[in-house]
Amino acid sequence: MDEKEGIVKKIEDEVLIIALFYCYTPKNLNTPSHFEFQSDICSSLNLNGRIRVSSEGINGVLSGKHKNLKYYEDVLRKELNNSCQCEEKMIDLDMKYCHLRQDLPVEIQIFRNLSVKETNNVVSLFDPETPPPPRKGRRKVTLTQQRMDNPIVNSKCKPAPHLSPSEWQDHLISENKNDAILLDARNIYESNIGYFSVRDIPTLLANTRKYSDLPSVMEHSISMLAGKNVYMYCTGGVRCERASQYLATLANSEKWVGEKPKRIYQLRGGIQHYLELYGFPSIGNNAVNNNNQEKCLFSGKNFVFDPRRTDPQVGRLKDSPGKCVLCKVAHDDYDNGHAQYDNCEARCCRCRSLLLVCSTCRENICAWGEKLKSDKPKLFCGTSSCVDQGNAVNFIEVK
Repeated sequence: MDEKEGIVKKIEDEVLIIALFYCYTPKNLNTPSHFEFQSDICSSLNLNGRIRVSSEGINGVLSGKHKNLKYYEDVLRKELNNSCQCEEKMIDLDMKYCHLRQDLPVEIQIFRNLSVKETNNVVSLFDPETPPPPRKGRRKVTLTQQRMDNPIVNSKCKPAPHLSPSEWQDHLISENKNDAILLDARNIYESNIGYFSVRDIPTLLANTRKYSDLPSVMEHSISMLAGKNVYMYCTGGVRCERASQYLATLANSEKWVGEKPKRIYQLRGGIQHYLELYGFPSIGNNAVNNNNQEKCLFSGKNFVFDPRRTDPQVGRLKDSPGKCVLCKVAHDDYDNGHAQYDNCEARCCRCRSLLLVCSTCRENICAWGEKLKSDKPKLFCGTSSCVDQGNAVNFIEVK
């Protein structure tokens, strides 16, 4: 490595970024031990964010220096293999590194503290999730158990096979249009600003408020999924692991009427991984063109669960589905130029659903959590009243 390359690497090592990751372990993870591991290593490396630790694996998002996150990944892989007594190749840790946005200050795009929680599941597909027993001391922890009424706990069906972003692209472009359907496993506030849009292939938008509503969406969509090749996706891939397993379980149950899905696929690494290859960087609402722009099958922005709110890698912004709920003008920024930490978002005054409201309309309404003023009407998710946006059954939408 020459001097110039060394300088570049040193700069890259110090850059603050976001790491998004999950892992389902082939054997039960020792949750008390791994809880201590995560707390200790993140503190030592000055990494902040959120991590879920369960007997079936981990799910997390962290912010910190690039070099510290890479070191964390290396140590984490070894720890997972040692904990599960598996060969390294058997631990499928899905790790994605994400850049910060250029239109916001760095310090308000990173996490301010660390939260490591012991949970029953990597993601909670079924509510209510019974919380693990309370800790009586730092080192005394009871191993969490799967909820036995979870339909996929004893299911013989496995999560759907993964397609890499390039395989996903090739499949959708060459797919027989009458045989395919896209299934968005995310919530309504996520799909409101971006989703996969492929000509002649319908996209089923779950339009839920929470992940645990997704099973009811699939049950009410059997007629649309029957006999189809189902292409399922979410933000980073973790939700599709269990959602695709549930869909396969549902298709083999007495509830299913009609032909079973031909195949069920999931996008490896989710939208995040796809946009790394087919998306393009943006600054605010302006996208920088690249050679893959016309190839990209994702329209709009990728909603993320960290202080950035949206990732700087975007799809076709010209086709972004976002619009102001009041005046219907094109709009896809929940924070109207601010950061999530600034608390400028708009929510329904009744159901608290996150809503898109343009800057002009924002000045003339009163959202949830704001002091009421006589000259400003309340903001609702409906035209003039709350319609409980994101109700799992009533808000199924196909585009």
